[in-house]
Amino acid sequence: PNHPFGSVILGALAPLGFQDRQVVSEAVMSLCIAGKIANSANARNLSLVRSIFAGPVLAVASPPPSRMLETALDSDLPRQYGDQLPRFLTWYYREQLSAVAAAAQAADAQLLAPPDEVFSAGFLPDAYKHKTTWHANPAYGGMMMRRAIAVLGGAAPA
Repeated sequence: PNHPFGSVILGALAPLGFQDRQVVSEAVMSLCIAGKIANSANARNLSLVRSIFAGPVLAVASPPPSRMLETALDSDLPRQYGDQLPRFLTWYYREQLSAVAAAAQAADAQLLAPPDEVFSAGFLPDAYKHKTTWHANPAYGGMMMRRAIAVLGGAAPA
């Protein structure tokens, strides 16, 4: 509903694994994201872990990309979305979180997502930036670990 585009370019994002680029509707892109995650090895692994472990299981969300993506030579996203890239990434990350939450729920696990302010601007905040585009630094790991401890201990995440 908050998607800023009438269509998106299928294949513009490596996790989808498409070789050809096709313009598709938001609804189709959402289904592709959900299907890719639901049928991933990670989703199957959640079910496997649940089958052998009786305690709580958390599916930890990957961080969003850093602003280095805007100048990354190995990505077409900046060229394809221009100044709308942050809005697109925010939408995509929310869709991805929703799909991971559904996969986690299907495996009787729980999604551990970062706080909304971590991805609401489309990019990982500089405080959590790593030297690579798609990874976060130890401060991000510490924040997520505190969230995990709080969730497992029943306290509200800080």
